[in-house]
Amino acid sequence: MAVIILNVIISYSNSKIQAGAESPVTLATNVTGEASISLSIHSATDSCDTSTSVNPAADVCLQIPDGGSIAVGRHTIAVTSNSYAGYSVTVEGSGGSTDMAASDFGSETSSNNELIKSTNATIANPSTLSTNTWGIAIPGKQGYNDEATYNTGITNPNDQSTQSTLAKATFGAVPPKLAGETIMSRTTPTGTNRDGTAADSQNIYYGANVEQFFRAGTYSEEVVYTATALLPPTPSNLSVNPTTFEFDSCNDSLITIEGTNLGSAYEVYLQKSGTTDESNRLECTNLNVEGSTKLTCNIPTSRDEVELNTTYDIYVISQAASPGVLKNAFTYSEPATGISVKSTNENIIVDYDENLIPVVYVGYDGNGRGHWESLTKSEITSNTDNWFNYTNKQWANAVTVTKDSLSKYQDKHTTIDNDDVLGYWVYIPRYAYEVMRPNAVDRVVDDDMAEEEGGFKINFETVNDTKKIPAESCNLGISTADQMWDNDTPTSNAGPTNANILAKDYRTGCDIDRTYPGNDTTKSNGQTTWATHPAFTWGDTELNGLWVGKFETTGKVNAPTVKPNQHANIYEYIGEFSTMAKSIGKEDRCNVGGNTISGIEQNSHNLQTTKSHMLKNSEWGAVAYLSASKYGAGVNGTKPNSAMPATSADADEFSPSSSYRYGITGCGPKSKTSESSYSSVTVNGETVNLPALSADHIEDPLACGDKAHAYNGEIGVLASTTNTIYGIYDMSGGAYEYVMGNLTGYDNQSETSSSTYMTTQVKPPYVDLYKESQGFDYSSSGDTNPDWSKSTSANYYNNDVCTWETCGGHALYETKQYQSVSSANQSWGSDYSYFVYSSSRWFRRGGNAYDGSYAGLFDSNYNYGSSVLYNGFRSALLALPAGQ
Repeated sequence: MAVIILNVIISYSNSKIQAGAESPVTLATNVTGEASISLSIHSATDSCDTSTSVNPAADVCLQIPDGGSIAVGRHTIAVTSNSYAGYSVTVEGSGGSTDMAASDFGSETSSNNELIKSTNATIANPSTLSTNTWGIAIPGKQGYNDEATYNTGITNPNDQSTQSTLAKATFGAVPPKLAGETIMSRTTPTGTNRDGTAADSQNIYYGANVEQFFRAGTYSEEVVYTATALLPPTPSNLSVNPTTFEFDSCNDSLITIEGTNLGSAYEVYLQKSGTTDESNRLECTNLNVEGSTKLTCNIPTSRDEVELNTTYDIYVISQAASPGVLKNAFTYSEPATGISVKSTNENIIVDYDENLIPVVYVGYDGNGRGHWESLTKSEITSNTDNWFNYTNKQWANAVTVTKDSLSKYQDKHTTIDNDDVLGYWVYIPRYAYEVMRPNAVDRVVDDDMAEEEGGFKINFETVNDTKKIPAESCNLGISTADQMWDNDTPTSNAGPTNANILAKDYRTGCDIDRTYPGNDTTKSNGQTTWATHPAFTWGDTELNGLWVGKFETTGKVNAPTVKPNQHANIYEYIGEFSTMAKSIGKEDRCNVGGNTISGIEQNSHNLQTTKSHMLKNSEWGAVAYLSASKYGAGVNGTKPNSAMPATSADADEFSPSSSYRYGITGCGPKSKTSESSYSSVTVNGETVNLPALSADHIEDPLACGDKAHAYNGEIGVLASTTNTIYGIYDMSGGAYEYVMGNLTGYDNQSETSSSTYMTTQVKPPYVDLYKESQGFDYSSSGDTNPDWSKSTSANYYNNDVCTWETCGGHALYETKQYQSVSSANQSWGSDYSYFVYSSSRWFRRGGNAYDGSYAGLFDSNYNYGSSVLYNGFRSALLALPAGQ
């Protein structure tokens, strides 16, 4: 028996040691301090039982099988050194003997070849390592042609296809040496790559080379050890960016550590501050050392693995004798939230920002403008009816104001100066609705039937209530025209009550429970006609509600606002609109989509915790459905903004031709009975033209012609989603509004389709994607139509294949008058009924001032995403529940 001890001159825990072994090889795992690793080689009769006195304890034990062959086993411990001063390796004999004689390695004349031979080569004159000979190997000196071959040979010794390569390896042979004498030394700061060039790391291998043909049933093996010494300096002057990980939908887990002496770093972990227990460590993966002063890695992002609002130290482990430590450096946190207030009389929770000022309307001010007043927290919490009462169609309103004026309004009851206001906002509380048509094959519920029933049936919810999922259709077996149509031809008057349609009405003909299930978890999960509106699910986060711009977005492209009596910002690429919307709130690293805008300022509305985004298609639907209920204006109750001034321009001084001058915010219809467009009004028997707006005259209290047509006038208020001052405006008529709804490519891509109109694509949850692989047509011919659909082109057909899972709540197929869409005005209220398709992949909603009855909350249309004369957009705020 021979025992060879290789001294590892540094602490085991601070070495980059990689271990791997095959039975019966084992390695002690509790080595600490200045460690040594011992190897023992035994015959079959002299077992590896370390409890016997014959066999002293060894970290690695190779047992020679019966028959006298070399033990089948391989053990590797690799230490990578980036030492700036080099390294040295020593070897000594068993028991600290002063002499390592050839006998320690076995006899070359042994008939059974039980032990590994020594060699007479020298360090100065190395030779190819003979069969069963101890030696050393340096990467780049072994005859391997490339790194892949080298790794294959090292990591797969049992793969006989690599044996010819292994046999070619040139090992520097190790001669007998005195105890403690250096057998390998390097003094340069870099090692040698496998191709012989200089590198920052170097592996030294000690091993036995056993050729495949030595004994039948055995194969080439190496027993490999490495060690390093002469350590580099400890990492110091450390800093980390970012210092906090906020759980959100993007999960950007990359951190950057800067400092000095980082070049030999091989491990980074986070340790709960004030603890030493390894169970509190969080490994930072995908370590990338970019030089001596910078490295990056990915921190854990599992909520089950980390502790929130707990401080962590950061340890940088390198070839230095001690780690670099950055104390109290990092925390995990939930996204910042604001204030939550539970309704006094309704099952509603309003989440709002500390810098979002709650307001109520009290009439006209002396300048003919809307007169709003702020509320104190105590006024709200003592009775929320002071602020909102959705049963009375008083939706919660709030304003964002300039930074200098925040102190005037926070927690104060005072008159709002419109000049201080940057934006007006309206809250849409979380609710469940009774779906009209959950699958494509169900009969539609047209606007007449819906109006008779009081519109959409709504039950308000909070995140504490059970989420509702609707039952499946009872018509899923329908696949042919004969099953859908009595005479194979849906006529233009083939409404839902017409006997021509054989498909059942989901709500009245499918025997599904229409009772609101409340928090009955059994019925809530696919057993009723009720669904929690999808707009209140933001990625993995459930929302109590969302804030929506009260008006179309106004202001300059680099300074967006949301105000009445102004020209909506129009004629920009959808990429600019996306960037404008997200600039209003706090920085959102997840919301990456859009185009660069020179001079734009993040958080321009001075919010404390709230982020912003461009309104999504589903969010448009959430507003429309609430409006089409007893809590709003009712089905088709929101009248269009039909104002068309003879001449006007937005704040960026873009002035479309006279036939496209849409988008004066907050205006109402022409009259209480007419939805036609108008450029003048009658005041005291005289004709008054709508004034021209421009960059020098951005806002005018008479922008709609007179007080009556303004958003707070008796005619203007009819264009609100509630027909009261507390609703949302410009969703019918005004300017067309791009929304975040996009038809993706057929590859199921998880972002919006590539477009020259958006430099960086948007990903969910900031956009609703309609994937061609889900059945939406990717051609204009409609070749993929199901047999029962009578649509002839994709921009109609795509409505027919919608299901609740793909389009539910979006005010698309659920709000169509006809089973198979075949013309432009078949949405409720005769609104436009188009769907996006391959040539025009972006949704736009609401119609414009010129469209008359074609405009409305259920108007859906398509566009390229380019700048269009009459296209604007709407902004929204993401209100996260407090404590979620």
